[in-house]
Amino acid sequence: MTLPTATHAGWEEAQAYVREEAWDEAFDALLRLLEEVHHGEEVYDDWVRTMANVALRKGDPAAAGLCLEYRLQFDRARLAYEQGRRFAAAARCLERGGDHAAAAGAYESIGAHARAAMAWESAGQLGLAIRAWERAAQRYSEQGKDYERALCLLNLGLAQLDTGDKKGRSTLSRAIVLLEEEADRAETQKDVTRALACYHALIHLGRKTATHENLAEGYLNCVRLMEARDHRFFALQYYHDFAEASLLVGEHQAAAEVLREAAEFCRRRGMLYTNDFLARSAKAFEAAAEQHLSVGAAPELAENALLAALDCHNRRGDMARVQATYARLAELPLAEARTRRYARLAEQVEIPVGRTPEGWSFRGYFAEATAYPRIWRTDAAEQDLEADPLSPLQEAMGNLDYWDVVRRRCLLVCLKYPSAGLDAEPLERRIDLVRELGRIGSPVALRPLRHLYRDPASPAAVRAAVAASLRLLPFRESLELCGEAFADPDESVREAVLGALRYLVFPGALIPLMKLFREHPDIEMRREVVLALGRLVGMEQKASKDALDFLLYTWREQVDPLLEDDLRIAVGTNVTPKTLPVLERHLLAETDAERKRILQKIVARVEARRYSGSLMG
Repeated sequence: MTLPTATHAGWEEAQAYVREEAWDEAFDALLRLLEEVHHGEEVYDDWVRTMANVALRKGDPAAAGLCLEYRLQFDRARLAYEQGRRFAAAARCLERGGDHAAAAGAYESIGAHARAAMAWESAGQLGLAIRAWERAAQRYSEQGKDYERALCLLNLGLAQLDTGDKKGRSTLSRAIVLLEEEADRAETQKDVTRALACYHALIHLGRKTATHENLAEGYLNCVRLMEARDHRFFALQYYHDFAEASLLVGEHQAAAEVLREAAEFCRRRGMLYTNDFLARSAKAFEAAAEQHLSVGAAPELAENALLAALDCHNRRGDMARVQATYARLAELPLAEARTRRYARLAEQVEIPVGRTPEGWSFRGYFAEATAYPRIWRTDAAEQDLEADPLSPLQEAMGNLDYWDVVRRRCLLVCLKYPSAGLDAEPLERRIDLVRELGRIGSPVALRPLRHLYRDPASPAAVRAAVAASLRLLPFRESLELCGEAFADPDESVREAVLGALRYLVFPGALIPLMKLFREHPDIEMRREVVLALGRLVGMEQKASKDALDFLLYTWREQVDPLLEDDLRIAVGTNVTPKTLPVLERHLLAETDAERKRILQKIVARVEARRYSGSLMG
């Protein structure tokens, strides 16, 4: 491959320094070459290989380990890391190389017991994993870290159950008590994120052990927290997920009750999913009735379940299902007088011709895998090692799941900014680091950016640079950091956040944008969020209909006049023919005359645009 003249000259210079054994100069020359991340794999790998040799010669084995790990030479990288006393990185290389048992031993040797337990599990050594989880729980107990201790006990209990150890149940009981206490403490301190993490851990436990009690405690507390903060969409999501989880463990009656409660929630809040949840509730009640009959329970239990289903059908106006339910009631082994009454009622039902009740289906707002992050693993291990803000970058370098350009930029940052001196870097160097982190273009950059923003020693210039860099990182964590940074006392930081928000419009932005709107008290932030959601509507992605749904619900609330103007702009300029059905559905439910007139004009404009487009096509 032919290199550009300047690049070729830089490579010749680096090689000349190597021949002269001028290792510091060679290192700097190669570092300049590595900044050219767009070159082909063969060329770039040759530079990295040379950099590894130069770093070893200049007495920097840690830098050599970085280069070797990037090249997936995990055995050599481990040796270099050990020479540089980077023992956690050495253990990671053992794990990356597939030697999980050796990695577990390495983690144990540096006191990273939770990570060791996970490595033992990967090695299939559950007995050793159990002992490592016990040591991790004990260590966190001595440090007064009850949350991390609870997570370790949860993992310990599940591992014990997997080996048939009867102590697993008592271990899990201790974990549950600690998680409940930690959730209460977090709520008292208004730390909703930590409280939700505790309840998500209980949900995970309920799923793993098919224990409906744990599922109920986790989900219903999540619902309560979301309702208290007026996060109606997320409360509804937890109702939805709880019902689905209940059905999976055969708790049809419980699922039916939850779905009926969700329908009532929709009715109280003016949400348009009432009929959908009523239909699903009725179906679950009918399944519960059949379940009662199949296990030989008293027929009155099946009767009560079918009567509850009947009520749901009645509320929907689904007379065909009402008639069918009465007919099924007449077939139950009940007293003759009651069965005759049900049969007579079935005959008396009048079914309107050509009318079938419709329900606007609730699809779920965060049904993807990231809805319930594996905090019971990640949070249990996070405190294992000394905090290293650049560790996500180091872990990404040797992971082929990331694009080459991301891996290269991670390597470059790690070579240029040794973690040990990150907080002591001069102001200009820290600002340069922030800019380089933004250019990585991956979520792995966000943890070091959060570290730099939250560092008490970070001046406003660094915090503003962090906020500005977020526009290059279209990920939900960026939006969460935007919300934090907009509370900054410095105006330059707040201005940088508003600028970043104008770029952070992507399919996965729906959930954090909705949270920002509900949680942030500042009107300027909320206005920018409304306009961002409007742009999301116009993208014609899967999330576009949900974004429009949220905007229209919000518009129907009593909002600040400034927000009302922005809502009208966000909806009016971004509705497309694909999202028009959402607008038409809200138009049918609209009671405010002025808002109804505005929505009708928007519908007419979109219809005209669609008609003219069809003529041109």
